Amino acid sequence: MVLLLAIAISVFSSVMMHSIEVGQINTAWRTIGADYRVDSVATGSLPRDFSLDNVKGVSATAGAYLQENVLVSANQPIYGTVNLLGIDPTSYEKVAGGTPIDPHFSQAMLNQPVNAGIGTAKQPIPAIVSRSWVTPSAPKTGTVFSITFGREPVSFVIVDIRDQFQGVNDNSAFVVVPLKSLQAVVPKDDALPTQLYVRAPASARDALKASIVDQFAPAVLRSRADTYNQVHDSPLIAGAAKGFRVGIILAAAYSALAVMIALALTSRARIRDLSYLRTLGLSKRQVLGLTIAEQAPPVAIALVVGTALGVLVAKLIKPGLDLTAFTGPNIPVPLVINWFTIVLLILAIIAAVAVAIGIVSLSAQRANVSGVLRIGEE
Repeated sequence: MVLLLAIAISVFSSVMMHSIEVGQINTAWRTIGADYRVDSVATGSLPRDFSLDNVKGVSATAGAYLQENVLVSANQPIYGTVNLLGIDPTSYEKVAGGTPIDPHFSQAMLNQPVNAGIGTAKQPIPAIVSRSWVTPSAPKTGTVFSITFGREPVSFVIVDIRDQFQGVNDNSAFVVVPLKSLQAVVPKDDALPTQLYVRAPASARDALKASIVDQFAPAVLRSRADTYNQVHDSPLIAGAAKGFRVGIILAAAYSALAVMIALALTSRARIRDLSYLRTLGLSKRQVLGLTIAEQAPPVAIALVVGTALGVLVAKLIKPGLDLTAFTGPNIPVPLVINWFTIVLLILAIIAAVAVAIGIVSLSAQRANVSGVLRIGEE
């Protein structure tokens, strides 16, 4: 029972720790939207010729236009406001592809033609919208809605519905559209990029900063790594993560200690019984095998049941836990079961059991058989 409970606590701590770590990584990715993001000044846009493509280490960039509190209508009264993000889908696929925020754009988003009829009711611009929508009813693919730019309404059609999209505030509804299509229908210069997403390693930070200062000093460089460190290294969150790690180590130590104490408490009787059996021809190898056969079933049951119990407890209490306090707001934190860590824990316990069994078997092999047989004669 001690072994089972210790394993359950250790597995539970492992699940919580890895869930928080993955949540922190996802928060950093979704907040920034790439390895780096360049933001223009508060109400302006980036210069037309602004580019970071030639900076050493940069492998891809994607421009984006972000406007908050845009009015949405559906050929009738205005329903509400959304955060509008115009982005180059093809370029952004190269920036975020293969990462935790891979956009997985549909072909409608990637292959949107730009022609004279774009943005009309007959040829609406494809859009990704939030599941939390501005209309009383839930959004549906194929639904056409409009947004007014200046005095001209522009038509959009819903091609995808998502809970969230990186780089956009999830507290309100959002719309994501192809940037080139948007630029083709809005007044000139009204949809110049306000952001630039950049794919580059950490070593490119200084070069990126220098290039930004040379081209447009008011722009701000935001880093995914910095966002992660702000959450990960805060005292409260770092302390909680450390507590879970300590829990894993202590539980593993208690597991090994429980097995060793159990063997130690029964070692005298076991050595006596094995000595009797040795007089009947039990070999040294058979002594080891007999001890393994005795200890393997309860240890195996404790490992299986303890692991299942630890995972089950984590799943049962997850709905009542707000892990976003450790990862950042507005980003859901799924439970992450890191089987690699759990397997390492199981192997460590098995190794401790093996050591204890080896010590007991060695003691039995070295016991004085004639002395054991004379026990009780005096």
